[in-house]
Order: sequence, then C-alpha cells, then structure tokens
Amino acid sequence: MPAAIRLRRAVSAIAVASAAAAVGVSPQPAHAAAPGFQLPFVCDQNWTGSVRGNHNPPLSVDWTRGGPGTTANQAVLASASGTVSLVSSVGNYGNRVVIDHGGGWQTLYAHLAGFAVGQGAHVEAGDRIGTVGSTGNSTGPHLHYEQRLNGTVLQSVLNGSAFVDGTTLRSRNCPTTPQPPATDAGMTNFASADFDGDGKVDLAAVEASTGKMLLYPGTGVGTFGRPSPIGTGWDTVGNVTPGDFNGDGKADIAAVATADGKLYVYPGNGSGSFGAPWSAGTGWNSLDKFSAGDFNGDGKADIAAVGTADGNLYVYPGTGTGYFAAPINAGNGWNDLDRFTGGDFNGDGKADIAAVGRGDGNLYVFPGTGTGWFAAPVSAGSGWNIMRDLIGGDFNADGRTDVAAVQAPQGSTGDMYLYPGTGPNAFGSRTAIGTDW
Repeated sequence: MPAAIRLRRAVSAIAVASAAAAVGVSPQPAHAAAPGFQLPFVCDQNWTGSVRGNHNPPLSVDWTRGGPGTTANQAVLASASGTVSLVSSVGNYGNRVVIDHGGGWQTLYAHLAGFAVGQGAHVEAGDRIGTVGSTGNSTGPHLHYEQRLNGTVLQSVLNGSAFVDGTTLRSRNCPTTPQPPATDAGMTNFASADFDGDGKVDLAAVEASTGKMLLYPGTGVGTFGRPSPIGTGWDTVGNVTPGDFNGDGKADIAAVATADGKLYVYPGNGSGSFGAPWSAGTGWNSLDKFSAGDFNGDGKADIAAVGTADGNLYVYPGTGTGYFAAPINAGNGWNDLDRFTGGDFNGDGKADIAAVGRGDGNLYVFPGTGTGWFAAPVSAGSGWNIMRDLIGGDFNADGRTDVAAVQAPQGSTGDMYLYPGTGPNAFGSRTAIGTDW
C-alpha cells in the first residue's frame, strides 16, 4: 500500500486497549455463527484491502479504491444487519461506527469523514452509515475495517471467503428487496444536437408510454419550444446517442436495438427528422452508458461506451461513413459511474465525458485528451445523484457547454433544470425550464 495512506505506527498499547473497551463487547459464546458479511461499499464497486504486519490491531483491513473517482467521501455501508452500538469521534480511530450483529459479532468502521447514522439505530446490510475519510490517526483517505467476535479482531470474511492481503474485491452489498417496476411515464433516451438546422441546440427524447420520439426545438436562451413528434417505435431501442456519424454535416442518431443488439444509425435530414437506419455492427448490447464526441481528434464523431462485463470504457472511432473502427480501451472502473453525457466542459476544444459517481453523487468531468483517452477526473459539484438524466449542450448559446437534467426517479416524470456552464468544469445556479419530463 502507498505510504500516503498508511496509518502511523506509533499507536500506544494504552490507546488500543482504551478503544477496544469503548467498543463495549459483552461476553458471548465463541462458537456463534458469523453473519454473511459483505463488503462495506456500494454494489459493484471495486476496493483493495491491505492487512499489514504492523497494523494495529492485527487482522484489521485498510480499504482504498482504484479507477475513476476517489477514495475520499465514498459511501460506507453496513456489512450486515444489526444495531449501531457506538458513534464516536474520540481517539486514534477518529470518526468511527460500531455495529452489533448479535452472537458477539461486531464490525467497526473508522477514520470516517462523516456519519449517516446515530447510536441505537437499526441498520440493514447495505444501509449507508458514513463516508470514507482520514480522521484520527491516519495519513490519507481510507476505511479502517474490523470484524470482531467477543472483542477479538478476526480475519475478515467477505463475500463468503476469508480475505487475503492485497486482494481487490467487488462489492456484492446489493439491494435484495425486489423493487417495483417503473411505471411508463416521462421522457427517456435524451439526445441533444441541432437537429432542425437552425443553429440552436435541440432536444430529442422518447415518450416512455408511447415509444414516440419528440423533438423539442432549442430557443438559444436555455429553454425549449413545443415538441413535435418525429417518429414511432423508439421504445425498441436504447442508448440513443447523437452525432454526425456519416459526415454530411447533419446530426444523426445512433441507438442499440434491444432485440438483436445491433447498433443502428438513423441519418438526420437537417430539418428535424431521420431517414431509414442501417446496421453499424453487432454485439453492442454488451455495452452501456453511451456518449458521443470527437474523442480522438480526427474530426469524426466517435462513440464511447462502458463494457457491462468488465467496466472498461471503450472508444469506437467513427469512420465518417456511418460505421466505426475497432475500439480503444480507455481505462477501467467506469462502472462506478452513472448518467453519462458528452461535451466540451472545460472549453479546450476537445470532447470530454461527464458522469455521476455512484458512491458520492458528485459530478465528475473526465477531460478528453484528443487521443481517445481521458485525463484524471475533476469534480464539478455534489448532489447530482438526485437527477435522473443528464444532457450536455450549449443550450443558451453562450459558447459554453451546459447541462440539462431531470430531477425524478427513473420511470417517473419530473422537472427539468438547466445548469449553465460558467467556465472550465463549472456550472452556475440552476433554473427550472420545464415540468412533466
């Protein structure tokens, strides 16, 4: 583990004994069955654990995260159901939470940036209890984690297996209660471009209840005119993505058919409608979170998408003929993000990607390098996880990329807000620009 995130070694035996006493373990039978402990992080996130020889107490695990996003301020979840027996900010542990799971079993979560539960609260596995920080005797953001039986720290067992030092695990701390199916309401599959050729950025969106695509003409002042229907049957495709894929100067739409996984390109006619599509390849249903832009700097529209199996970002270079070349692997860990949209968010003339961190709800801008790769992300604000869809575009015609976003749960209608771009990776105060989206 890098030195920057190692705990200081000078922890006195007195301090350790005091902290152990604070946990307040009651004597229990040593043979009590262990709960089915899960990784204390958001479902599908990858975290790497370290059990050092000098770690105090022994067998406790320090967790850090790789890939896009940061370790700091990520959500910390309960490993199993139980009762919060301690919430404290005293001592070498810094901010810590202890959960009693019954039968003498406890888990401890230390160095937290903040708390999301109070002492005495009942929690279920997967409930948020705090955020990763670096409080107490710590030299960098990480989660200090312990599994205890009758006050003794044991080797952690996670996902059904004993944890081995240096292992990277994927969280299976996922919701187990079936969620009710989303109702067919609101607009989905948003795409932004100048579809009608008037020099202003429009919105195209699919009406979930009917499968019709509607065109909302941009006004150039951050709002949209009355919609008009421009096609039917769009409920049979997903990952709708705009761009000039055939190089004729008009905005097209690419979308993946749910029936056969093929990518279809619908050529725009420059007046707000689209011609008959053609297939641009198979196997695109193994990808998700599409965004488009000239990511490799050759003047042709590309598509970036995340592999559902490996979480890697793949950039498919456009050929300018409505087809795509072999993909570029642009890095891993992108399945830790949601609500992707493309645009030049830092104003350097290169296509970037913006997405919301699943763990912390921050909006991250990944600056494009113009080579099909992306630089380290920049945080552009918090609280974006309340938004259902994000759409990038210069909606107010001031030369900066804005974000339009719908605040609503998936499958329901909500209000749309405009976040005007104010500078590199920054957005101004939002304004409401519509309802029933």
